Amino acid sequence: MKVTFIKGPNFEQTEKEAYKYLYKILRKQVMEDLRMKMKKDQKDNK
Repeated sequence: MKVTFIKGPNFEQTEKEAYKYLYKILRKQVMEDLRMKMKKDQKDNK
């Protein structure tokens, strides 16, 4: 995944927002993956 930032007057602010947004998406993805893995592990253990 590549993110390109356009430098402008409020570049710093935009960058911070973008990272916050990315972090939220990534965390959601990781949570989903973990949930799936846990479900799979439970099935395997039975």
